[in-house]
Amino acid sequence: MRVDHRVLMLLAATVVGACSRFTVETKYDRTVNFTPLHTYAWRPGPPLSTGDPRVDDFVLDQRVRGAIERVLAKKGFRQAAEGAKPDFFVGYYVALRQNTRAQSSERLYGSSGWGWSHPDTYEYDEGTLQIDIVDSTNSKLLWRGAGVAVVDPSASPETRAKRINAAVAQILSKFPPKVGVSLS
Repeated sequence: MRVDHRVLMLLAATVVGACSRFTVETKYDRTVNFTPLHTYAWRPGPPLSTGDPRVDDFVLDQRVRGAIERVLAKKGFRQAAEGAKPDFFVGYYVALRQNTRAQSSERLYGSSGWGWSHPDTYEYDEGTLQIDIVDSTNSKLLWRGAGVAVVDPSASPETRAKRINAAVAQILSKFPPKVGVSLS
């Protein structure tokens, strides 16, 4: 059975193009008043390790942290001074998961409506970036935002940095919350 590679390339471009934006979801504790929050610090402890070298990467960590710091600064939040108690902690988590999308290709013969159908599959990596806002006094989760999108492993470092910046901006556009879904 011969697969038409042009069809596979078109399918790949369609899947990547359709999923290039992040799908963002946020949740928060509706009992919390976010107004008094002004200062933050990075959540204490070692960074979470996934065992995946594509995720447990120093450059990726610096890009995500830098993007989060820039967005929080634009929103008027500032990092707590060394030794000072912050109003909240910020943490993040990145994960990659391989997905498969299947689509059927059809070839019809003339106007008869007769032909054949062939399933084509396309494998891709889906990335999740989760950002948590945690109460600094009791370690209670106050707010969580997560974005999911297709990851392009062939993207240039500049493109990757732009996508991280855009993802963080999209996720944190919902923080602090005005209305939303509770953490139940």
